Amino acid sequence: MDFQLEPGTSNSWVTGYAGTALALAAADRRLPAPIRRRAARAADRAADWLIGHVDADGAWGYRTQLRGDLDSTAWALRLSALRRRPIGESSWAFVDDHHSPIGYHTYRSAEQSGSWAAPSPDVAAAALLALHAAGRLTPARLAEFRDTLPDEPRTEGWSSQWWADRGYPTAIVAALFAATGGQRWIRDLQPDENPGTAWDLATTLWILAARRADPRELREARRRLIADQPVTGGWLGSARLVVPSARGSGTSESSTDARGVFTTATAIQALLAGQLSFAGPTSGRAVRGGAARRTHRDDWADGWVAAMAAAVPGLDAAAAARAFARLTRTSLRAPSPWPSSQLSSLAAGTPLEFSAGAAPALRLTTEVGDPLLPPRRRLTSGLADMASTARSLGLRSAWRQAAHPLMVLADPRLPVPAGNQFWLWAGLDLEPAGNPVLKAYVSLLAEDLDGWPARERQFLLAAGIPDRSPVFRTLEMLAENGWCHEAGVGVSRRGWGLKIYYELPGYRPDLVSRVLESAGLDPDPAALAPEVPGVVRASLAAKSRAGIALRVQPLTGLVTEVTVAAAFGPPLVGREVIARRVQTWLDSLPAPGAGDTHRTAVDMLLPGWATASPQARMHSLLTRSRSPGGDETKVYLRPAAG
Repeated sequence: MDFQLEPGTSNSWVTGYAGTALALAAADRRLPAPIRRRAARAADRAADWLIGHVDADGAWGYRTQLRGDLDSTAWALRLSALRRRPIGESSWAFVDDHHSPIGYHTYRSAEQSGSWAAPSPDVAAAALLALHAAGRLTPARLAEFRDTLPDEPRTEGWSSQWWADRGYPTAIVAALFAATGGQRWIRDLQPDENPGTAWDLATTLWILAARRADPRELREARRRLIADQPVTGGWLGSARLVVPSARGSGTSESSTDARGVFTTATAIQALLAGQLSFAGPTSGRAVRGGAARRTHRDDWADGWVAAMAAAVPGLDAAAAARAFARLTRTSLRAPSPWPSSQLSSLAAGTPLEFSAGAAPALRLTTEVGDPLLPPRRRLTSGLADMASTARSLGLRSAWRQAAHPLMVLADPRLPVPAGNQFWLWAGLDLEPAGNPVLKAYVSLLAEDLDGWPARERQFLLAAGIPDRSPVFRTLEMLAENGWCHEAGVGVSRRGWGLKIYYELPGYRPDLVSRVLESAGLDPDPAALAPEVPGVVRASLAAKSRAGIALRVQPLTGLVTEVTVAAAFGPPLVGREVIARRVQTWLDSLPAPGAGDTHRTAVDMLLPGWATASPQARMHSLLTRSRSPGGDETKVYLRPAAG
C-alpha cells in the first residue's frame, strides 16, 4: 500500500506495480538464485491477492472497492502474465474498451470522468506492456501508439496528467520501446541532468538503460542510485502522484509514496534494465559496486527537543536530548519520510508533539520504529528502541513488569493491515526532579480488526487486575458510547501504571459525570469542560470527536485519574491569535504557573510556523484531568515539520 489520496491508500494499483518489479527480478538470471526465489514468492503472493480482488468487469482500481481503471488493470495483468496466472477474457476486453484511435484512456467515459478520461502516454505504455507480456501485442497496435506521441521535442520525453514530472511517463514509454525493439524512437531522450531524489535517480537510470546510453553514463547513473539506497534496502519515497481536477483545471490533490513502495519498485526495474545486481531488501550492502552505509538520524526534531529541554529550569537538557535520540534512533533514521499523514495520525503526520502543563517539564509524544517497515517489523523495531531507552533511563525493571500486558496488544500475530498508520507510539516525560517517565501507547486496532473489547480485557487481566474489578463496569459504560482507541503503559522509578483512552462522537458531560462518580471523584464535570474562550467551545466539542481516558492501577484496577480530551479546530483567526487566547485562559486558571510552559512552548515553536498553511494547526489537543490530587490542564502543540 502506498500514496494517500481522498479515497485512501492504494492497494490494488501499487500491488500490481510492485509485484511486476518482483516478477521481473524473479525472471532475471543475472541475480543470485536466493534473491530470485524470494522475489518469486513475493510476486506470487501479490498476483494471487490481485486475482482474489478482481471486480466483476475483470478489472482493478486504485484500491479495492473503487471502480476499475486501465492503469491499475494493466499492472495487475502484466504481473499475472509474468507469473503465468490465468487471465479471463473480460480483463482483456476491459483493456480494449479503454482504447481509441487517439490513445489509451485511464477511464473510458469522458461524460462520467471528465478530464480523467483523457489519453495518457504512461497508461498506454503500461497497457501495451501487459499485452506484450501475455503475447497479445501486435505490431499494428504498437505502431498506432507511436503515432499518438508528439514528434517534438523528442529529447524531453513525455508528460502525464497523473505525475508531477516527466521522469516516470518518459521512463515507462522508453521501457515499452526497449522491450519491443524500438530503441530508434527513444535514442535522443535526455533525462534530468541533475536528478535529486531517489525517484529522479531511478527514472533517469531507467531512461538511460532503455535507450542504451553510453556505458560510462550508465555506470554513473547506477552508482548514484545505489549510493542513495538506505541501509534498510528500500529507497525513500519521492514519487509525486497528482490528481487533476476532473471537471475543471489544475490539481485537486497530490501525494508522495511515503512508504517508498512505488519508488523502490521503480528503482528495481531501472537497475534490472541497467543490468546491475543490487542489494537485497534486507542487505544494506550492494552485491557489486556498493558499500555498507552507516545509519544516520534525521536531526530536524532534535533541535526542537533540545530547545524545549533547555527552557525548563533545572532540567538536564543534554540528558534529555540523549534520551530522545535513543528513543527515535529508528523512527528518525535518515533519510526520513516525515511529515506524512499516510504513515502516522500523530500530530497530523508530524512525528513529534509536545504537551504543556502546569509543572515545568519536557513532555512529548513521538513515533518509534522504522516507519517504512511493514506493521509487524515496525512494531518490533519500536519496542526494541523503547526497551533500550528504558535501560538508559534506569527503568529496566519497571519496563519488564509493564511489557507483559503490553505484548497482549502488540502481539505480532495480529493480522494488522499493511496500511496501518498507528500501532505503537512512545511518550517521554522529563522533570527537573529527575524522575523520568517512559510511556508506550498501543492501538487496539478497533477500526481495522474485530475483537477490540476482548483485547482490552486481556490487556487488563494481564496487568493483574481482578476479573470483577469495578473498572470493567466503567469501561462497559464507555463502550456503550464509543470505542477504545488505545491503551498503554507508563513506567517510572516509582513503578508503572496503565491508561485506557476511548474515542467518542462528541463531548458528553453526562457521561463524564458518571465516569467520575464511578471512580470515586467529584462528579461535577464543569471544571473539565473543553472550553477555551474564543478558541474551543464545549457546545462544538459535543458535535466533534472527543475522548475520555482513565488512568488505572495495575493489580488493583483502581481508577486514579479521569481525563477529558477535545481537539482544537483549524486556526481560523490565525495561530498567533489562538496562542494568545489560550495563554490568557491558562493564566486565569487557579493552578499556579498553569500557563508558564505553554508560553515557553509558543515562544519556541511559533516562529517555525511562519510559512505554513494558514489552516495548519500548531495547537492540536486540549486535555483536562481530575485525580485525588486535584485538576490539571494540558495543551498539546506540534512543531512545524522540516
